Amino acid sequence: MAERKIMSLEAVARELDRLRHDGRKVVQCHGCFDLLHIGHIKHLQAARRVGDALVVTITPDRYVDKGPGRPAFPERLRAEAVAALDCVDFVAIDRERSAASAIRLLRPAYYVKGQEFESFPRPPARLETEIEAVQEVGGQMCFTPEEVFSSTALLTALESGGRPPDRRAVEDGPGQAREPSAAVDAGALAGAVPDAARGFVDAFRTRHRVDDVLAGLAALRDLRVLVLGEAIVDDYRYCVPLGKSPKEAVVTTREVRQERHAGGALACANHVAGFCRAVDLVAALGAEPSEERFVRAGLRANVTPRFVVRPDAPTITKRRYLWEPDLVKLFEVAVLEDAPLPVPLEEALLRHLDDALPGYDVVIVADYGHGFLGARAAAALAGRARFLAVNTQANAANLGFNLITKYPRADYACIDEPEIRLALGERWRPVAELADGLCARLGAAAVSVTRGRHGALTCGANGVRWEVPALSGEVVDRTGAGDAYLSLTAPCVAAGFPLDMVALLGGVAGALAVRVVGNRAPLEPAAVRQLVTALLG
Repeated sequence: MAERKIMSLEAVARELDRLRHDGRKVVQCHGCFDLLHIGHIKHLQAARRVGDALVVTITPDRYVDKGPGRPAFPERLRAEAVAALDCVDFVAIDRERSAASAIRLLRPAYYVKGQEFESFPRPPARLETEIEAVQEVGGQMCFTPEEVFSSTALLTALESGGRPPDRRAVEDGPGQAREPSAAVDAGALAGAVPDAARGFVDAFRTRHRVDDVLAGLAALRDLRVLVLGEAIVDDYRYCVPLGKSPKEAVVTTREVRQERHAGGALACANHVAGFCRAVDLVAALGAEPSEERFVRAGLRANVTPRFVVRPDAPTITKRRYLWEPDLVKLFEVAVLEDAPLPVPLEEALLRHLDDALPGYDVVIVADYGHGFLGARAAAALAGRARFLAVNTQANAANLGFNLITKYPRADYACIDEPEIRLALGERWRPVAELADGLCARLGAAAVSVTRGRHGALTCGANGVRWEVPALSGEVVDRTGAGDAYLSLTAPCVAAGFPLDMVALLGGVAGALAVRVVGNRAPLEPAAVRQLVTALLG
């Protein structure tokens, strides 16, 4: 029975013509389906419910470029696996890399992709050609709301004897893998919320509907945002300790592999760009052309960068050496020159800010204290930005010298507990009192204090306080979690969200971010929506 569903594209087109003559709506899905899994099944079942007949076109073997040994299953077996599903009516093996020609031949009323593609500010190139083909034949694009998994990640995990990684690569058109993904096992993550956080979530349900939160997130799209701060390249070196040399008092490690991420203000811009349509970025870079190429390639399509290039300093790189099995950090090497910005560059930056700041709905400052933003820039931002959100970070290079109090004003401040204690010179005073004090000092509408495994506290100018315990008990890597928290909550505060909603969404951002190594993947709107729905639904 299943094999009778597998036909040539031309034969399927003839069958579909007969169905259309009877008034039935045709649905088409397309993909590699190298390892048919529950994500595929749910996606295809949901697609079938959109119309009256479902045809699935399969990426041919010669265009599956996912690495050595792929596809794991040849095209005929992949077609047979899909055809075995009751929800699938026809299967055809495509002839080209893109599904565009097959769409023009089959003329579906609906072309259906997974929800991870819906959140892209701009569709991937291959999907753009498919969308154009759908429009040519008078069809519609649809997106299924099912959880996203990846054959690549699952096969890799099976080969290595481990479990799938925390974030999965998704198929970015036929035979092409894209990372990062919006994938998250929202049900499992929501079900694993620590008991300490359940009280807040249960009480939140009595005040807000899940639809209210999702509508608020959707409304962020029209905000025009500027992100300002140092560009940082996060360089991860995964190592295996070998032991101590008999001749030296040094532990030797063998480097196994490495990966690089767009971090610092680059990561913040990528996070925000998932939720806001227009994001501009002003960041400091060194003069190395190769690093600028890497940085530009790591930005989302709707991030427009303007770089202040420092000839006197390298692009900041933070190289972390880790023992891979448990991501144990061995040590870190920082490549930077954290002297103040040269005066001519500072003057040019100030002129740009003076002209540009009033045009933004939200200005987000990610100040890592490496010399890019001095007192004059802080004063300009405080004086000209319509809504100013600030994070200042304490790190080994600037400890005690990069305080939130260098900003005369901020509408929203987001820092961690050690940073607020340093800024206000209070080691033991309750953190809620410190947040209230900082709120008053900056004239802020809200202050959020992130507290690691203890969650976060959000305080308002009217004395309202919301404390959200950590929503995730599983931590892969805390690096970048604060940036994710800032990047999602700042537009929410600017848009006037209730502060308990800001606090919840900050907790969601943190819960998703700590499950990812560093800044390997930005926050995806679909993942945030999934987790919010799973928590509150």
